[in-house]
Amino acid sequence: MEITFILLSSLVLSSVEAVQLGQQQIHLSLSPADDSGPSSLPDWIVRHAGPIAPFHQIGSYEPPPTSCKVVQVNQLQRHGSRYPTAKVNKRIQRAIRKLQQASHLHESISFLTKYQYRLGEDSLLPLGASESFNAGVQLASRYPHLVDPQHLPFIRASSSQRVVHSAHNFSSGFAAHIGIPLHSIKPIVISEDHHSNNTLDNNSCPNRKSNRKKKQWLKTFGAKITDRLNSLAVNAGLDNKDTLALMQLCIFESLAEAKLSNFCQLFDHADWSDYSYYYDLDKYYNHGQGNPLGQAEGLGYVAELFTRLTGDTKWVEQDQSKVNQTLDRSWVTFPLDRSSYVDFSHDNQMISILAALGLPATQTLPETGAPSSPKSWDVSKWMPFGSRLTVEKMACGPRQNEFVRFILNDMVLNITSCKSGHDYRAFNEDPTICQLSHFLESRTGLLEQSKNLHEQCSI
Repeated sequence: MEITFILLSSLVLSSVEAVQLGQQQIHLSLSPADDSGPSSLPDWIVRHAGPIAPFHQIGSYEPPPTSCKVVQVNQLQRHGSRYPTAKVNKRIQRAIRKLQQASHLHESISFLTKYQYRLGEDSLLPLGASESFNAGVQLASRYPHLVDPQHLPFIRASSSQRVVHSAHNFSSGFAAHIGIPLHSIKPIVISEDHHSNNTLDNNSCPNRKSNRKKKQWLKTFGAKITDRLNSLAVNAGLDNKDTLALMQLCIFESLAEAKLSNFCQLFDHADWSDYSYYYDLDKYYNHGQGNPLGQAEGLGYVAELFTRLTGDTKWVEQDQSKVNQTLDRSWVTFPLDRSSYVDFSHDNQMISILAALGLPATQTLPETGAPSSPKSWDVSKWMPFGSRLTVEKMACGPRQNEFVRFILNDMVLNITSCKSGHDYRAFNEDPTICQLSHFLESRTGLLEQSKNLHEQCSI
């Protein structure tokens, strides 16, 4: 079965045919999509594209043990693929101007003589709309015992337009799959205003930023690529930031036009491996486990997650970081009676949330030097556009004991903070499953530091 989507700029959706974007039409299948990656980019670029990689699965979903049943699912999603941000747009256009003003262009880049830059800014791509739509179909088809017309997911979104649109696109796929009107599912939108507490946005820790390591790595790997590009464009005067922008252009243009950009031919496999490590360093030391304050931004969401998993409001009531107490003390804006919850956010905030959860297990990243292979921290895998972190709460065995597991882009993650031993692990010491009570215990100390960490963010 196929469905036609009108991609609208309005936030108002009146039917399952409506999907947020621009005035276009696309056709999508209602069956769970193949999320292995679009054909416009070769796999070796997709898997080294950093946080602007299109959504792709990094594992094959494995059902829980036969003695377990998923009784609740929480899913945290990044918005779908988008155009460059305003800042990146300016950098790309600066690099293009330098190339086009060169005194001589090598034959391999002669396409630049007639090239016109046409990319938009910030908003979702058609690909981004389909990524979120497919996620809605997937959730409905994977957990049919948790969702039906009488048991709908509770959905929230941070207020950036691309995030809100992604939430609506997810709702469209979900509604179409189970056969209900789209207006039955209305996301709660949480303001990104700097004076508003928002557990789905990363705007409350100005002291967190640490750019030295990524800048040093750009100098290390970028110089040789920049020299090569300058040899193709005489007197262009490109610098390392221009090189980075042109690599981003290769990806963004390929995703936007659904065909491989001419700029991609300028870079080889080694270039992309080094490029991806630039973003590994950026996210790890700015928002992730490499920064003591990285996890601070994620504590509020973890408190909300624990409240949903347990039904105990003490987690949000005691939080002193980012929980919006007005919203989370209302049954309308923070219900606890649903079997499925879906939240839409940004990549940096999701990385902070993963850090607060102690996931995924990773080793300290070398600040300089060749990337380790295989990498234990890989932003291209963990946080592409449309990334999905799923938390399954399970009832297991004759006593229906409660366990949890975490799935990131269909890869079931090891929970290293869970104690070994039958009481905690069960299931033959499966490292991906942990008793709920123990997982809560393993993160309680961190949550108790929420006030201290939050204060360090703004001192």
